[in-house]
Amino acid sequence: MRPSIALLILLVLSAAGCAGPTTPSDVVPQGVWGGDGIKMTVTATGATLEFDCDAGAISEPLLFAHVGKFTASGTYSFGRGGPRQLGDPPAPQHPARYEGSIDGKEMQLSIFLSDLSRNMGAFMLELGRQPTLERCL
Repeated sequence: MRPSIALLILLVLSAAGCAGPTTPSDVVPQGVWGGDGIKMTVTATGATLEFDCDAGAISEPLLFAHVGKFTASGTYSFGRGGPRQLGDPPAPQHPARYEGSIDGKEMQLSIFLSDLSRNMGAFMLELGRQPTLERCL
């Protein structure tokens, strides 16, 4: 085998090894992230979000696309005040884009509802912090 072909094969095999499983530094740290008006519980497969009245879900792993930044697709449902009654239909789910950046144990998160062209705001969260939620009545 010529040296240049052997080198090419070595480079291809080395590059293939880089595409292996993600490392902990590639994913958003798991656990409860809390802030004012928001609680985000991150797992290996996604996240659930609780707001004062609303709820959200991400059903894909939260992977960093760039250093400290992630984008994920999910859903967002508007809540309503008062207890749910037996037979109430489930709240409609809106497609949502969750974008965040992390610096240490702090996260900035923004949420955009594509079907309504509506920005739901920006939130500051901290890993391990208890959320401050004011539930709808």
